Amino acid sequence: MSQEELSFLWNWIKIGAPENAQNGNPPPFLEPILPTFDSINSKVFQTTCKDCHNPIDSGKRVPLDKESLLNSPLELVLPGNPEESGLIIAIERIDDKRMPPAKEGYSELSAAAKEAITIWIQNGAAD
Repeated sequence: MSQEELSFLWNWIKIGAPENAQNGNPPPFLEPILPTFDSINSKVFQTTCKDCHNPIDSGKRVPLDKESLLNSPLELVLPGNPEESGLIIAIERIDDKRMPPAKEGYSELSAAAKEAITIWIQNGAAD
């Protein structure tokens, strides 16, 4: 399986592995992740990252709301400069510091998620 397929499977399991949507119909095709904060937040941060990045868990020091990302002393998002943005560095790592952390059982983000985050930052992280 590809990393993207593994990530999809992991997220499906996290939401309870439903056979059908709540209305009894087969689940609709997933909407693509757009390079906007709202899309990235709802389809990546709130589905994959919120387990740790919340006020009481291990990632509490690194909140993933837009204001915190843009104003972080850790330089998580440098608008127009994804290569030096801490968020991109963290999701692209291949060692044990990669986010989300492999040592805790998380698959790496899909290529589509990484691309959307990179484009959002490249475009200035404005929307």
